[in-house]
Amino acid sequence: DDKTLRLWDLPDGTPRAVLRPPIAPEQEGELYAVALTPDGGRAFAAGWTGQAWDRAFAIYLFDTATGRLLARLPGLPAPVQHLAISPDGAWLAAALGGRAGIRVWDARNGTPVWQDTAFAGPARMVGFDAAGQRLAATGADGRVRVYEAAGGRKLADRAPVPGARPFGLAWSPDGGLLAIGFEDRLRVELLATADLRSVFVPDTGGLLGE
Repeated sequence: DDKTLRLWDLPDGTPRAVLRPPIAPEQEGELYAVALTPDGGRAFAAGWTGQAWDRAFAIYLFDTATGRLLARLPGLPAPVQHLAISPDGAWLAAALGGRAGIRVWDARNGTPVWQDTAFAGPARMVGFDAAGQRLAATGADGRVRVYEAAGGRKLADRAPVPGARPFGLAWSPDGGLLAIGFEDRLRVELLATADLRSVFVPDTGGLLGE
C-alpha cells in the first residue's frame, strides 16, 4: 500500500531495488500483485494502477536491473488482484476484481491471448502448472476453474465446497492435484485437476485464522 515494489536477493535477503510505479493521490499506485519472469530480469506489477488518468487499470512491466518502467498493459476494467507467469515465461495471467474475471497475455510481447469474464465475483488467484500448459483460477463466486494455458479452453469448472469462497491455490509437482484454501473458513481441499473432484481434506485442527 506504500506504492513501492521491493526486490531482495536470495538466499541472503540483501535488498536489491525499490521499483516505483506512477502514482497519484488516494489509491492510485497501490500494488496488489507482482510476478517475476523465470530469469528474474523483468517484473510485472499491478493493483490500483492507471485508473487516475486512464479511467481504466493497467499492468506495469519493470526492468529489475535498472528499475526502469519498460511498458504497460492498459485498458483493464478492474484492479488486478493477482498475477502469475508460466514457468517457461510464455504466458502472463491476471486475476481481476469485480466481475472482470481473468486475462492472459503473451508475456514476451504483451499481446492479449484470451480472457474469461464469466465470473460472478472477484477472481482471487491464478497459477500455472509446472509444464506451463494449464492455468487454474479461484474466484469469490465459489468456483475453481482449470484452462488450457495457450487457448483458454476450459478443462474443468466446479464449486468444491458449496457456499465457500476459494482463494489460495497450488499445483502438485506432477500436475495431478490442486490444493485449494478458502477465504471464509479454515479448510484445505485437495482436488483432482482432471475434474476437480475432492481427493482428500487435510486435517487443519489446531490452526488459527482462515
